[in-house]
Amino acid sequence: MALYDLRSPHLLRKIQQLQSPLAVPSTRLHRRLLGREYYEHLDLVNELEGHEGCVNALCWSADGSILLSGGDDQTIRLWRIDEQEHTTEFPFTTRACLRTGHTANIFNVQFLANSSKVATCAGDNQIRVFDINRIPESTDKSNETVHPYSSACLSVLRCHSARVKRLTAESSPDHFLSVAEDGTVRLHDLRTQHSCSRRGRGCPPPLVHVPHDLSTLAVSALTPHLFVVAGESPYGLLFDRRQLGRNIQAEWGIPCDQDALTTCVRIFGRRQLGRYEHKGEEHVTGARMSQSNSDELLLSYSSDAVHLYNIRDDLVSPRSSTVLEPNQREVPKDNAVLNDHTSTVDTLPHEDAEHAMLEQLMDEFDSYRREAEPSGRNAQEEEDSSSEAGSQADEILKRFDDKVILSRLTYNGACNVRTVKDVNFLGHFDQYVTSGSDDGNFFIWEKENGAIVNILEGDGSVVNVIEQNPCLPCVAVSGIDHSVKIFGSNFATNKASKKDEAEDIVRSNSELSDRGAERRAQMSSLLARFRVVMAETGEAPNCSYQ
Repeated sequence: MALYDLRSPHLLRKIQQLQSPLAVPSTRLHRRLLGREYYEHLDLVNELEGHEGCVNALCWSADGSILLSGGDDQTIRLWRIDEQEHTTEFPFTTRACLRTGHTANIFNVQFLANSSKVATCAGDNQIRVFDINRIPESTDKSNETVHPYSSACLSVLRCHSARVKRLTAESSPDHFLSVAEDGTVRLHDLRTQHSCSRRGRGCPPPLVHVPHDLSTLAVSALTPHLFVVAGESPYGLLFDRRQLGRNIQAEWGIPCDQDALTTCVRIFGRRQLGRYEHKGEEHVTGARMSQSNSDELLLSYSSDAVHLYNIRDDLVSPRSSTVLEPNQREVPKDNAVLNDHTSTVDTLPHEDAEHAMLEQLMDEFDSYRREAEPSGRNAQEEEDSSSEAGSQADEILKRFDDKVILSRLTYNGACNVRTVKDVNFLGHFDQYVTSGSDDGNFFIWEKENGAIVNILEGDGSVVNVIEQNPCLPCVAVSGIDHSVKIFGSNFATNKASKKDEAEDIVRSNSELSDRGAERRAQMSSLLARFRVVMAETGEAPNCSYQ
């Protein structure tokens, strides 16, 4: 029993790495390979083709020998290194392709711990679990077989009532967490059977239910009782699952809520809105907790930057310096630090057809509303409706006396407007931060000071996902393109690097964020009006601009 206790998920992963036939000769060498010099010389070494749509999900196996990918074509592909291929570094090739049975885009795919089980989630509100050992693998590149989902499907879960965006594995192969746009986080136990209904009736109660859409979920293996969720709100929320026989609220110093299955113990915010953000439209697209230091948290804000937090910091007010040390001052009760500093963005001329189309659609909806409901709702009612999400977020904030944990550092330069981008740590000790950008590049920053280490071209349009192999010195990248790019160190050519153009790229992304924020604001207004029309006709649409 003592031996089992010593083998935490983090230690088990390290043991598996050392036992893997593909692992580098020593952990010490692996640490040296993943230093700053390695990331400064990253280059594209392989491109994995086969998907017929955007690739939204990437996941490495614990020993680094398998890469799973999933996307808009509703399939997952299994990639392994071809031992007979010597012309390409890291020659991963497709060994199997599985039609998952999802009827909408796949958003996430995860290996379940210490098993051959794989979980997927998608825009059809479903989670599906497969056993990849049941999928026959083939090395014949000229005759690929696409396997039906029935050949490997173990379970179909319909507990969520909206699009399921992220999954995280637990230490058990039968447990995992999911987060969805219905505002819930659910813990799934594959050992217990239940009957899922359309609205989740008959399913176990969710761990978390908040009054706004959720789109991201983060857990650290070092502290599996803690998890962070965020979505269409200005804040990230930290929850503690340790509820048995303890007053967790008192330990974290917050008011007690005895009926909650989990407890929100910390709330993360910013000193001010991003330059291109609009109040009430804040959205966190990605969250990641460090696997080497569970106190560190990354949040990526749409139309803003990536922010670094420490979950042990006090609920304090900001200082003027970029790096925030623990503060002694309290946040003002009027909440001015969070909400009152919204930068003014000048309206840009409508330079392309997309702007014209948005304007036309909004005019058509306004006209339709006037014809369908002459009495209509007055301007004040519409304003009240549009600010509903903000007031719901403020209700959460009130539990903490209008105080939040503020970011210690921000990582700037990338543009995050068009899609929902993830964020990640890189390096053996998570000493680097990375995120995709709307310009088709992905950025790597020094975690300690925010300096740009490298900028690399990772997609023809937008980079959304970056995942580092846990054992091999390579990084997988995907986005709008129908392929997965593998990056490794190349001291000879380094063609993919755009570090020398960093100043121009950052300036261009600033202008891109400006235009993108304006378009997003118009689209959000269009969707808000659309929801009003549908509500007046008795329908409840489930749509969002992502």
